[in-house]
Amino acid sequence: MAQAFRDLARGEQQAAAIEANLANLESKLDALLASIDAAETDAAKADGNEDGNSKRGGPSEKST
Repeated sequence: MAQAFRDLARGEQQAAAIEANLANLESKLDALLASIDAAETDAAKADGNEDGNSKRGGPSEKST
């Protein structure tokens, strides 16, 4: 019975560590996505087109 409680406590510690690692990963992913979004917005503004169509070959560009 005592071994079962030790195993349970160890499992709870491991679960808490995994949750902390996942929270850390989520924060890093959120920051990465925010920086990508900001870079795309900045690029679109620099291009003079807020939705970025001219960079992606939108209707304003003609192929020759």
